[in-house]
Amino acid sequence: NGKKIIILHILTILRKYTDINHPMTQQEIADKLLSDYGMAVNRATVKRNVSDLIDADYDIGFREITRSHTDKSTGEKEENSIYTDLYYVNMDTDEYIEYHTDDTHCVLSEAKRGTEFFRDRRRDAEQNVYPEDRAAYVTAMDRPFLMETLRENKLFKLTYRKLKGGAPFYVLMHISRMEDDDRFLVIAVKDIDAMMN
Repeated sequence: NGKKIIILHILTILRKYTDINHPMTQQEIADKLLSDYGMAVNRATVKRNVSDLIDADYDIGFREITRSHTDKSTGEKEENSIYTDLYYVNMDTDEYIEYHTDDTHCVLSEAKRGTEFFRDRRRDAEQNVYPEDRAAYVTAMDRPFLMETLRENKLFKLTYRKLKGGAPFYVLMHISRMEDDDRFLVIAVKDIDAMMN
């Protein structure tokens, strides 16, 4: 079945051509599918298959970036939202994988692995979270708080301001447990500054 083989080819392409320093865009993956396997697919197909691989616990980083485009019907500029950070956290061991968006390529790549997620987030708050939002962020990055909150709800959201080059910008953080293994959290941080200003 052609649809089922696409996901295997994408996994092969990612293993062969990417690493932390060499990310690929969805279009570059689609181009490789065409050149290496003769399969023509669009970026949406690539995105869906990469998402399926991530859901299947393959160690793949991604990042969505805000891009602007002109609405052909109105002529107005519009912005799409982009994920800037993603964390995959083992709640039993506190181990995590952290991904960041590469501003040049607009893709999420693995930035680091760690063994003390919650401690590292408290440290991160001092440098990278706007002072007025630090208390809310530190509360959200507390293991007992998250365990209780996610026991009652499938998703926790927090809007706060991060600092980049000393300037604040708004982000929206989504935190949820993996459906097939609730030991793991997925934390996605999306740049929403354009929507807030």
